[in-house]
Amino acid sequence: MMSRDRQQEEFADVRLALPETLRRSAQLVGARALTSADFLSRDAASDEQLCEAFRLEVSAIIRQRLADDPDYSAERFPNTEKYFKE
Repeated sequence: MMSRDRQQEEFADVRLALPETLRRSAQLVGARALTSADFLSRDAASDEQLCEAFRLEVSAIIRQRLADDPDYSAERFPNTEKYFKE
């Protein structure tokens, strides 16, 4: 299991986050790769359109969460506010 700090570091880079997300998703639904999970991860990380679509989707989900979460405070998290509101 990955530490929280390590997850945050890796998820900062879409090329690292996308393959891990695919791996977890496949594991959750019990999917098995026809070749290898490593091939899937490598192919996903090298697909520019897929990486950009993933980045945009994650950003949209975070923005929605920031808008809807009553516990979120822009004053408390100014860097988050700056990054996602620009």
